[in-house]
Amino acid sequence: VEFAEQHGLKPILSGGAEAGKVAEFLAQKKVPVIYTLPMDNSLGSSAPRNEYDPYDTVFATPALLARAGVNFCFASAGAPLSKNLPTQAGITCAYGLTREAALKALTVQAAQILGVSDTMGSLEMGKTASFIVTDGDPMEITTHIHNLFIAGKPVSLENKHTRLYQTYLQRLPALKTTSRKTASINR
Repeated sequence: VEFAEQHGLKPILSGGAEAGKVAEFLAQKKVPVIYTLPMDNSLGSSAPRNEYDPYDTVFATPALLARAGVNFCFASAGAPLSKNLPTQAGITCAYGLTREAALKALTVQAAQILGVSDTMGSLEMGKTASFIVTDGDPMEITTHIHNLFIAGKPVSLENKHTRLYQTYLQRLPALKTTSRKTASINR
């Protein structure tokens, strides 16, 4: 940050593994953070950077950044894993980040940090209309995407996997609804 100030640069912190520890400083200096989320759903595989950090540091950091007023967005650990980004952002809500703040970090704040908020990041007149239509919260793993629009034009969601699903679904006998019996365990 000092280097950027000395040379008249606008710093953006990428990764942000320890950004929560200096959240107040980052907010004061107006340094945005591109926070890289782990792409695993368990705390065991998403251990904190240092052994003395709390076990949930990786998922709690976005809430710390939001509370301090840091403009941040989410990044995935790589292009192949970007499909998991919305659900990983949703997991941070269990560690203190509000749903609204998580959605903003996935949309408008990402556009602001990347310098494209004048054309995208929110649905407003004059901006590129790229959005999804779902049957639930886009940060929940059980939610299905029904429609995708990029620059206002519908995009087909059909792909090799959906075609194979439809093909092999036809091979299954008609599924009957059966009631499931649950067993209770007496202790």
